[in-house]
Amino acid sequence: GLCDELLCRVVSQQSVAVRFNRTLAGVLGVSVIFGFAHFQCRGFPNWKLSVMAALVGMFYGWAFVSAGSVRAAMVTHACVATTWKLFFAP
Repeated sequence: GLCDELLCRVVSQQSVAVRFNRTLAGVLGVSVIFGFAHFQCRGFPNWKLSVMAALVGMFYGWAFVSAGSVRAAMVTHACVATTWKLFFAP
């Protein structure tokens, strides 16, 4: 989650938000890219995981914006990944 969030939030989300002068554009745009980045995970094509990653990516993005720190996005990502592995992974 650390590398994902550093790349997605610190680099990409801020760049998109500055480019379009909209925080929402940064969150939504990078969330879609985050979803497509998970498209090949656990078998190609994995539409379900891709859509789920895009949805939780919005929460990671808003955590980043709300806290003003990438740590909030990293903690949120870690909590989601841990919950997934504990309760939903085969």
